[in-house]
Amino acid sequence: MVQLKSLIDNWILIAQGLLASVGALAFLVAFMYKIVAVDPASVPRPRSGSAESSSAPSVSRLRAR
Repeated sequence: MVQLKSLIDNWILIAQGLLASVGALAFLVAFMYKIVAVDPASVPRPRSGSAESSSAPSVSRLRAR
């Protein structure tokens, strides 16, 4: 019985360590994403006469259909 309790305690410690590692990794990934992510408001919009905007239909042309 003592051997079974020791085995269960050992597996619980392993699971706690694994869960803490995954949680720390998720925290770091979220923190890095917050640093690296681009704010859509800071991206400059293309001018109306540029080639990029003329190849894609504008919102007003899509609504007219």
